[in-house]
Amino acid sequence: MSMRKLQTDMFSLLSPLVGGLASGSIKGVVKRTKIQAVCWVMIAGAGFFAVVFACLLSYLWIGEFVSPVMSATILLGFWLAVALIALIAMKILSVRQRNRRKQEMAQERTKLLVNSALAAGTAAFRMNRKFTLATVVPLIGIALLAFLDNSEKLHDDE
Repeated sequence: MSMRKLQTDMFSLLSPLVGGLASGSIKGVVKRTKIQAVCWVMIAGAGFFAVVFACLLSYLWIGEFVSPVMSATILLGFWLAVALIALIAMKILSVRQRNRRKQEMAQERTKLLVNSALAAGTAAFRMNRKFTLATVVPLIGIALLAFLDNSEKLHDDE
């Protein structure tokens, strides 16, 4: 089960509680949440036993064509392949998420640089206008160039 699915399920369990807290009917919300939790446990148990019996049924069916040891080996190989595919998918999603996080951090860093340069420029402009024009305005220009250069790199990667 993916983390996103788990979060969605947890949110669906907690959303009636939050709604009930807003409306004031906590007892009804707690009762509905307990019923939902019991139903999800029953669904998970039924799904587990369905998988177990599907494995048993497939073992018996494959056993009609090959020896019992070979049948068990075939099922073992199948479930190892499923686990390997899930592991590869998880790694790919992890790398994508890490890259997306790096891009977002780079964008935030650039925004922070531009905002701090503008704030420093306005603060210095209030102190001494002649000094500001000579030093801060070029620094703001450099910061803006860095921002534009970084945003072009981000758009080229997409």
